[in-house]
Amino acid sequence: MKAIVKKIDYQKGFVYVSTEDNNTSMFEMLSDDNFEIEDVLSWEEYEPLGHCEIKNITQNEIVEVFFQNH
Repeated sequence: MKAIVKKIDYQKGFVYVSTEDNNTSMFEMLSDDNFEIEDVLSWEEYEPLGHCEIKNITQNEIVEVFFQNH
């Protein structure tokens, strides 16, 4: 699945993305990952929940996040 970062809530540590199938997903940052608006991300599963490794294609990084919902 590919997605684009649309909103970042730094106080709560949440990142909101728009997926390639026109849905919205939200995950929690588990470290000091430096996401930016419009970063392109990808992950293996269609709708993962819990811990997941994602690739920040824009920044060429692999990061661990915690998916909350889709």
